[in-house]
Amino acid sequence: MVPQQRPLMPVHIFNAAIKGDTDYLVRCLLGLEEREEVKVTITASQSVPQQTEEEHETVQFGLGSATRFGDTLLHLLITKRHNELALKVFTKDMSLLKAHNRNQETPLHEAAKFGNKVVIRDLIQLSPSVVKDALGETNENGDTALHMAADINHEGVMIELMKLDPEAACKKNKNGFSPLYIATVEGHTSLVEAMLQVDTTLACTRFSDGTFPVHVAALMGNEILVEHFLREYPDYAKLLDSSGRNLFHMAAEQNRSMVYLH
Repeated sequence: MVPQQRPLMPVHIFNAAIKGDTDYLVRCLLGLEEREEVKVTITASQSVPQQTEEEHETVQFGLGSATRFGDTLLHLLITKRHNELALKVFTKDMSLLKAHNRNQETPLHEAAKFGNKVVIRDLIQLSPSVVKDALGETNENGDTALHMAADINHEGVMIELMKLDPEAACKKNKNGFSPLYIATVEGHTSLVEAMLQVDTTLACTRFSDGTFPVHVAALMGNEILVEHFLREYPDYAKLLDSSGRNLFHMAAEQNRSMVYLH
């Protein structure tokens, strides 16, 4: 997907976003709405506040603008954890949650990358359907926000998003890897266990290489995770991959003696 061409973000908006200057951004970006409210209640003896040229430019281009790297105001606010401001911008223009920068990453990717569980939870509360739709957006590697959360081991982010859409944990990127596969290979044991608590059927997922999660855990020598699988799903010792191997074959082939003993 080619990022949408947006006007260059004014420097005063960029600086305010980085600093989290709530007063300035609210005054600029919500200025038009506030003035409309004033017109309704203003008396004849009062004058309507005039919008300056700078404020007009800000309102017109602020929300729709982006940096030279394609980051919108929502990207910046979420990255810097200015969550209250991010929510204000989101309610003003929810389409920004699907805006792609030059790395094809959306604000939701940024939230996952930096482990901003709080803003994800609040975004979901405001509009679960919009967040679920944005969860399908991928970056240049085909990664969703869940792939990033799995790779960096942001358990809180993973669980919030999986509760919204459990099936997203099985979506494959360009390399054929799902978030569950990445978490298992990387040895994020607690994360994998938490994912299985949200959706127990994930344990039955067959990966693109023909293996199941318990097989990958055995191949990686993760005896704790193998023990978890066998404790929760005793019959998984009989699962065979596409080559007819079970987890004991794999542990033996990789010389994972501790896994074999477990």
